[in-house]
Amino acid sequence: MEYFWSIIFFLFGSALGSFILVVADRFNTGLKFFKGRSICFSCNAGLKRADLVPIFSFLFLKGRCRYCQSKIPVDVFITEAAMGILTVLVALKLGIFDNFQFIIFNFQSIFQFLILTAIIGIILLISVYDLRHFIIPDSFLITFFIFSLIWNLSIFQSFNFLLLHFISGLLITLPFLLLFIISKGNWLGFGDVKYIFVIGTFLGLANGISAVILAF
Repeated sequence: MEYFWSIIFFLFGSALGSFILVVADRFNTGLKFFKGRSICFSCNAGLKRADLVPIFSFLFLKGRCRYCQSKIPVDVFITEAAMGILTVLVALKLGIFDNFQFIIFNFQSIFQFLILTAIIGIILLISVYDLRHFIIPDSFLITFFIFSLIWNLSIFQSFNFLLLHFISGLLITLPFLLLFIISKGNWLGFGDVKYIFVIGTFLGLANGISAVILAF
């Protein structure tokens, strides 16, 4: 039964990964995320539902557009697969598979799963967009910041802990802000500074430092 639900969560996550790619493709283009037919950016052909099944369409089409045979960027497959795996890991982290029948009807558990999955999705979106355009939009960071506050409030249920995490974010950010100022933005961008602050606010001092070190 655990394997069955793992597959379900993986497919759910891969679908989220597909949506992440839609956001990355359409952000700041004037196109809406929830409206408009998906197209091949090489030939502008409208894609059918069979072309949009996460992971499986990429494999079935052998990584090429059905209509013009141009290569589909490999980050499509990687993002969908990564989000699927990460969604399963979130479920494992929260112990959803340990007592699924109880947790599935527990509002707090489902709420925490959705919030943490959304945070992971935003982080993946930031990664995809930054790799493509070498910029981290403020709207992504603001969304990440808001979700991190909601997550920490659901865990600690205390505004004192939110304040502590906020201060932790400032402390972790300070050295990198100084590097940015001293180098006049040559050593790292200001987007990275803001990103580090949000990570520190999300994870707290110790975990935030560990995350930044691993990231570097």
